[in-house]
Formats: sequence, C-alpha cells, structure tokens
Amino acid sequence: MDFYNRLGTVCKRYGPGRLPNADHHDIGAGYALASTALAIAIVWACVFEIMSVVGGPIDFSWGGLSIFGLLAAPLVVPTAFVSAVFVWRILPKNTPYFGAVGGVLAAAGTYVLSTLVLFALNASVAAVYGRLGQLSASTFFMGFVGFFALLLTFWVTFPLGCVAGIVYERINN
Repeated sequence: MDFYNRLGTVCKRYGPGRLPNADHHDIGAGYALASTALAIAIVWACVFEIMSVVGGPIDFSWGGLSIFGLLAAPLVVPTAFVSAVFVWRILPKNTPYFGAVGGVLAAAGTYVLSTLVLFALNASVAAVYGRLGQLSASTFFMGFVGFFALLLTFWVTFPLGCVAGIVYERINN
C-alpha cells in the first residue's frame, strides 16, 4: 500500500492530480485515463521510431507507424478523458473490480468516441466544401480507420486502461 500512497502523492503534487476538479471521482478518472492515453501515444511513437532505426521482426517501414501515435494524441487524449468521465459516472459503484472494468470500458469508449469525432469533422468538412455526396464513402473510411486503430492497438490500450483504472481506484480509496 505504501507504493500507492507514494504514487498518489506524486500524482497530486506533480501530475494530473493538480488539475481543476481532480478531486472529483469522475473527473480525476478522466485525467488519469487521458494521461494514460497520452503515455500510450508517446510510447507507440517511440517504439516504432526505434524499430525503424534498428529494424523489426519483419521487413517493414516501421517509421511510418510511429507518426500515427503523434497524430492520434490530440484526438485520443480528450476522448479518453470524456470516455472515462462518462464511464465513472454511469458504472454502478458496486461493480466488482470497478477500476479495472472502468478502465477497459473507458479505453473501448475512446475508440468509439474518436471514430465519431473523426466522422463529425469529416462530415463538417464535406458540408463546408459541398461534397455531401462523398459522405457515405468517407463514413466507410472512418469506420475502416477506427477498426484498424482498434486492431493495431487494443493489445496495449485495454491492459493499460485496466491498470490505470486499478491504480486510480487504489490511490483514491
């Protein structure tokens, strides 16, 4: 328990615990999961950049994948925040393993929200430029992008979302 006390102190002094309303259970969870999403995006970019330099297990241009982590960060960090706040508000308090379940649900919600935000931005651009006829094709493409984002990253986001939820719950109980 001493580890969680020290981690909680660090988060409250130097990390997301200093942000406005971080003492609210749901808002604090939003900050924790948004911080996790940012860390995942940065680690993704670094790992694939390193793989582009030293090589990976298969002959592939790994450097191209590193940019996706950086491009995704402005989208996934706010959607992770919103998703976590929503999950922490609607998930019944008597849910077994609340932090773990909430973290995984917030990670899954981040994929859904990010895809919806991409669709809304795309639809707005289509409306502004008078290309609503291309909206169905672009909707399919947004779904395709969301599906492949899930396929390429779920193996890291779901476990880390689970861990972030557990750590957040332990620190704040």
